[in-house]
Amino acid sequence: METIYTPIIFLQNTILNLPSHMPYIKLRHVINAQKAGTGLFTIFLMGYFNNYSLGSWLYLALHGTYGILWILKDVTYPDPNFNRTASPFAHLSVGILLLMYWYLPYIMVSGEGIQNPTGVRVVVCVFLLAIGSALMLVSDAQKYYTLKFKQGLISDGMFAYTRNPNYLGEIMIYLSFAICTGHWLAYSILVSIWLILFVTLMLNKERSLRKKKGWEEYSRRSWMLLPKIWESDIGSIVFYSVLSYTIYYLYYNLHSPVAKTYF
Repeated sequence: METIYTPIIFLQNTILNLPSHMPYIKLRHVINAQKAGTGLFTIFLMGYFNNYSLGSWLYLALHGTYGILWILKDVTYPDPNFNRTASPFAHLSVGILLLMYWYLPYIMVSGEGIQNPTGVRVVVCVFLLAIGSALMLVSDAQKYYTLKFKQGLISDGMFAYTRNPNYLGEIMIYLSFAICTGHWLAYSILVSIWLILFVTLMLNKERSLRKKKGWEEYSRRSWMLLPKIWESDIGSIVFYSVLSYTIYYLYYNLHSPVAKTYF
């Protein structure tokens, strides 16, 4: 099994010199507690702030559903990187990281988020959650059952055009939560986590994949995160450039005074 050098484990082994394995609760138990508790936490906030707006209900549906899907995934095909014991420092670090995610429902239900989202915002949030969940669940299942029977490079199926479809799915899922709140702090929290944790994990995986047979051919037809739509890098870059401009154009126009009347 490849070693994943996250910032947490780096601090454990190089700075604090704490043992990486101790007979304590597994990391998956800490993660599952947060995932399963998100919906309940959001309901608690709704009662505490007496906020039962459309925005609060939408957020509960989005993040609560994701928590249930995560538990089902973990029960069916748990991630081996989380299915291990770890030091108290690792549990504390993971716990703090996960609690940062809980600030998003607080933003929404406390009244700082968008309380009456437009139809367009609802559609975008549901779309991102659905597609992101499919990417995450299917790619993790493919990885789990493939490695269970055969070790080596996984370069087909969900991994044919992107080397990290699971992380892409996670980003889409949490992006739906941020868009639901519509608050700059929600975006800031998520981008910080993605840049510090997700990038570290993906770069670590890249170093591991380079040692596997078939890497050269696989790296030419896939990208690290976004799917490589065409064989040509330029063609794919043009596609995503046009897509980004289209999204920006639609966002700008849908948030103009005239568009707000309809959306």
